[in-house]
Amino acid sequence: MTDKKIKTEPLSNELVENFVGGMGFGVKILFDEVDPKIDPLSNENKLIFSIGPLTARAAPFAQTCLVTKSPLTNTILNTYAGGYLGYHFKRSNYDVIIFEGKAEEPVYVEIIEDDVDIISAKDIWGKGTHEAQKILKKKYEGKLIETAVIGPAGEHLVRMAAVVTEERTFGRGGAGAVMGSKNLKGFVIGGKELPEIYDMDAFKGYVKEANEILKKEIANQYSLIGAFSKIGTMYGIDLLTDMGMMATKNHYTGVWDGIKEVNATTYLKNFHVRHGACFGCPIHCWKINKIKTGKYAGIEHDGPEYESIYALGTECEIKNPEAIMVADYLCDDYGIDTLSVGNTIAYTMEAYEKGYITKEDLNGLDLKFGNWEAQLELLRKIAYREGIGDILAEGIKHAVEKFGNETSHFAMHVKGLNFAAWMPRAMKGMALAFGTANRGACHKRAIIGDEVMGRIDPQATKGKGPKIRDIQDRVNAVFTLVGCRFSEFAYSNELYVNLLNSVTGLKYTPEGFMKLGARIWNLERIFNVVVGFRRKDDWLPGRCFEPLPEGPTKGYKLTPEEYNAMLDEYYESRKWTKEGIPTKEILSELGIEYAYEKIKDIQ
Repeated sequence: MTDKKIKTEPLSNELVENFVGGMGFGVKILFDEVDPKIDPLSNENKLIFSIGPLTARAAPFAQTCLVTKSPLTNTILNTYAGGYLGYHFKRSNYDVIIFEGKAEEPVYVEIIEDDVDIISAKDIWGKGTHEAQKILKKKYEGKLIETAVIGPAGEHLVRMAAVVTEERTFGRGGAGAVMGSKNLKGFVIGGKELPEIYDMDAFKGYVKEANEILKKEIANQYSLIGAFSKIGTMYGIDLLTDMGMMATKNHYTGVWDGIKEVNATTYLKNFHVRHGACFGCPIHCWKINKIKTGKYAGIEHDGPEYESIYALGTECEIKNPEAIMVADYLCDDYGIDTLSVGNTIAYTMEAYEKGYITKEDLNGLDLKFGNWEAQLELLRKIAYREGIGDILAEGIKHAVEKFGNETSHFAMHVKGLNFAAWMPRAMKGMALAFGTANRGACHKRAIIGDEVMGRIDPQATKGKGPKIRDIQDRVNAVFTLVGCRFSEFAYSNELYVNLLNSVTGLKYTPEGFMKLGARIWNLERIFNVVVGFRRKDDWLPGRCFEPLPEGPTKGYKLTPEEYNAMLDEYYESRKWTKEGIPTKEILSELGIEYAYEKIKDIQ
């Protein structure tokens, strides 16, 4: 970006064989080329977009991966967006796009096969993501392209800013701020043809097998995929409420009397207009909703999804379903992560009600739980860094520094990444998953299905360490392909490697697939260790160690002793030290002993 130079280079055999694609490519490149100690918003940081060998080849493999150093958490970050970006990315004949440096003025990048150019973005800088994408698509009308852009939050370097592509978002960790720091509004990508497949006959057979599995899951109303197909991810709202596990009022409780006003039944009955899906996926988990009357009539949007209803709804006790839809729509237009901003607002609401923050601090907002008008105004202030929004735009850890360490008890985050909609007190495997995740409180590599569906006792602690390790490694491997996690609910490791090998000619085994995930996980951990992260950073906020006050889970709690024992078991299963530092032994087993040089002098 700095020198307006464009360079194309082939993928190395070593990179392909050991890191495959997607997340693997991103983590390996960032690990090799970026000093972990840099400022994430400096010119030295890099944005690495990548796809996998199965992208646009089978379902559900439509996602694109983005790896960078997070300005919100200071950790290595991986984040994903589905939709149609991956399909058009694949047709460009590129597997990885790396943005480096900083442009002198706002630009976007055009990547259409061999035509790659850096173009002024003066006409779209300052605009919301919806309008910016419309302008770009009109400019390239008649061409098969997709766009990825930032909104005002990214331009103002809000540390929870997102990158938005059509109906899907690279949400977590603030990658939008990294893009904004480079004066990069976004990029346009497309092409004409998909690359050849190594063994088309074998691949067609495995795709047929995969499709049959999905077909059965979709027809099964009792499976998660079946429920998501019919109802969407909103299905989880009532399910978790009935179990006393629906995080509400800044994770204070797991039940709420307003849930029926913002659940799936309400949205499907009053707002639903059609289903939607990522490229080639038969699940159709998107539920496109539209506000038909009133002040916000005409707003049509994909969602809100389960996690957004949690963050912008139950966490803030917002009972107005239209208000949640509007907040979700605005988050996408501003280009901001719904989970982090919603949870940060919930934290601020609690701090206000408990007297740690005054109405004057909030620029006159009466930010009580349930006040959706104040929530919408605060969203705008955060996106544009106005008044109190300038503090909150720095993230929840910064807010605790400003409002007092006493508020850290209910600042629901790990490593600076806000909690998703899962309660560690009710799901103790989830506690360990949140705590040990490399990017912060991550729900993508977690034990959710097993604990929610009762296949594993959610209150048990022993044995959760190796279980979480295996889930983390498996999901990391899936994200090299780049597969939606829905596939992880249904496909075996054998099917994954059969699909992979038939497309590429690689010789992976199911065991090698798990080793791939572990290889990536350990490189991420080493990056974080060099930054300064240790066992203390795998800890949870104080609220996780107090009993739940009501409902079916009343009295459930996690003790510090239980959590410490889980951490010990987890570190031991990974062959890490008591401080959570990978040992030379495990790095050698994974074929990345060279990585030990970065941490050999760290105790």
